[in-house]
Amino acid sequence: MKFISVILVVFIWTGFCFSQNLVPNGNFSRHNKCPESTSQADITPPWFVPAKHTGTPDYFNICSNEKGSQDAFYQPKKILSDSAFIGLIAYYSNSEVREYFTAPLLQKLEKGKKYQVGLKVCLSNKFKYAANHFGAFLSGEELSTSSDSKALTKYKPQLDNPDGKQLANNSGWTLITGTFVASGEEEFITIGSFFDDEHTKVTVADSASSNGWAYYFVDDVFVVPFESYVPEIPSENVVEISSCNKEATKQRSEVNRQKKQ
Repeated sequence: MKFISVILVVFIWTGFCFSQNLVPNGNFSRHNKCPESTSQADITPPWFVPAKHTGTPDYFNICSNEKGSQDAFYQPKKILSDSAFIGLIAYYSNSEVREYFTAPLLQKLEKGKKYQVGLKVCLSNKFKYAANHFGAFLSGEELSTSSDSKALTKYKPQLDNPDGKQLANNSGWTLITGTFVASGEEEFITIGSFFDDEHTKVTVADSASSNGWAYYFVDDVFVVPFESYVPEIPSENVVEISSCNKEATKQRSEVNRQKKQ
């Protein structure tokens, strides 16, 4: 397996031209219904939790009117794409809990062909820790897991955050991206942290928080042929994304106000 050369970029806003994105619903905008609580990631198809793994990713969407689903605990701020993203645990103090999300690619990758893979993450501002690992594993079949929520350390992700660099940005999105050469077997992508506590470095992001997790919002997952990966300069009419942690209650209040007009 040839591993990815990783680029880490912290930014306020950027867009990409994904005319050939092989990840279906990579921006999580397509959903069966609006989330009514946390742990409802199964409503954004075709994404799913790996079989038997007991982690419970969360789905966030501005369409939700349920106060308990996205308010005080997670407090997401302004978001990308179509106002939707997911949330995953990358570290859980003393419990080694991890959460993963998988999607089938639109087509099998071509052997020997170079691809650009990436995703955007933002540390939630409601949790104590920031971690140094988050990435993606591309596989030929669905991952085999145990009936627990432990780290899937037997899989070596082709994409991972550069070792030693903490993913501590909670006021904007961090892009993790890189290239790799496909073996020709890859048909699924799974995102999350594939490292256990022993191999994870954490820093305290909020010493006042009693929630001992490193919890990340994730958006805009992509796999594209390398030659089609073209960063796009935002136009003047694009609203700047200044933060990924603005309270979701304010977003929903605005949506509800517009509906009443």
